[in-house]
Amino acid sequence: MIRALESQLAETTAPETSDRVESVLRHQIEEQERLITHLQEQMDRPVRPGGQVAEGDVVRLQLMLQTRDKHLDELTHNVCKAQNDCAEAQSEADVLRHQVRVLKKEVSERTEEMERQLTASGTSG
Repeated sequence: MIRALESQLAETTAPETSDRVESVLRHQIEEQERLITHLQEQMDRPVRPGGQVAEGDVVRLQLMLQTRDKHLDELTHNVCKAQNDCAEAQSEADVLRHQVRVLKKEVSERTEEMERQLTASGTSG
């Protein structure tokens, strides 16, 4: 059972390549929370069928929980960073859209001014 859990832990910490970083991180956090809950349930009943406490299993599970907690904190930090990066990129995009609108307006005004000048010089000449 412990080997199976260790295998699951190894799978959940495998690097993930995806365009949707935030979604992947959230999924990993959910998986880890489920695994932590499962490990905590196992720690609550560490008695073997013969009535003996499996001390090594308890220590191993505690270490695994600590590792999971640390990894969960890292993932939470990564989600926050991804959200901040997204907000920053959105802000930059908004600024660029505004600059494009201003430039288009300037081009339109200059075009109208040049057309007026051409029309005025064409009628006077």
